[in-house]
Amino acid sequence: GSQAFLMSKSEVPFCWKVAREWTVVIGAYYGSHYFGLASLRHLSYPVHVTFKSCKAIPVALGERLLTNRRHSPGKNLGVVVMSLGVALFFLSDKRHKSRNRQTEILGVILVSMALLADGIYAASQVALVQRCASEFVLMLHMNAWQTMLAIVASIADGEFSTALHAIKYDPTILRDLIAFALCKSLGTLCVYRLLRESGTLVVATVTTLRKVLTVSLSCLAFGHSLAPLQIFALVAVFCHTYIGNFLLSIFYSVTERRDKVENHSSSTAVYDESNNDKKKLH
Repeated sequence: GSQAFLMSKSEVPFCWKVAREWTVVIGAYYGSHYFGLASLRHLSYPVHVTFKSCKAIPVALGERLLTNRRHSPGKNLGVVVMSLGVALFFLSDKRHKSRNRQTEILGVILVSMALLADGIYAASQVALVQRCASEFVLMLHMNAWQTMLAIVASIADGEFSTALHAIKYDPTILRDLIAFALCKSLGTLCVYRLLRESGTLVVATVTTLRKVLTVSLSCLAFGHSLAPLQIFALVAVFCHTYIGNFLLSIFYSVTERRDKVENHSSSTAVYDESNNDKKKLH
């Protein structure tokens, strides 16, 4: 059973190496969700938003440290611009200014562990996704094992029976859960297909953009207005690639101009020194 369940694209049977790889990916994937949710009660809104907006950065770092994949400087700079734009967009929302939750060290540690887990599982699943026959196989592995981990954790915390009582008390919750699961499954299939074809950094970028787009459409649907600073942040988020390349071109231009000035200055100094030596000889 376990051998068939962990069969890869090339029909390599179960072995300890494969089990270790899946354990790292699934454990980090579960840890990302667990630590992220656990940090919510210990962080103020601005700190929580700032950390949450930076998911693409540990993903890029994880790919660089754990794999041989490298991204261009313009792409890396674009990721930073996108993260800053997302943080600015949410922090400019005046409707959340009244939330006075205090930031605790424990919350910062938990959300940092969540970001660390993001970088680990995003980079580690690069090799696994290529061995899976399709995105359906990858989704089966990730969700099946995470479901077992979640059930064990919820039973240990006593939340599993509470959830069952809530469904029994209000059966409409089950209908909403089924609808949510179907929508989540379709979205996850698209994400895993994108992962196979484009890589983890693109997936992290798309999911981050999705959050901003969802909030923006929600504001339009419910008649909420966007502040000028939020509109500026939206432009930065959706144009982060162009902004990153533009900033990088400015940096290269300034560096090249500085090098030319330094070379010209050194050449002039050498020429002057040579003339002085000739004058002394005469």
